[in-house]
Amino acid sequence: MSEVSEKPKIKLKFIGSEAGPDGSYPVDKASVISGDKLLRSIMQDNKIELYATY
Repeated sequence: MSEVSEKPKIKLKFIGSEAGPDGSYPVDKASVISGDKLLRSIMQDNKIELYATY
């Protein structure tokens, strides 16, 4: 009997350090299957600024 297990999914949120004009903070979101990619690659694929202040 073999059991198929799903790989865990990682959900990331990058919250900006400065509030916008409406008082809310900018949020970039990304998700990926665990073990598939490096954080840098996830950020590049989702067009999230690599060197921004979070």
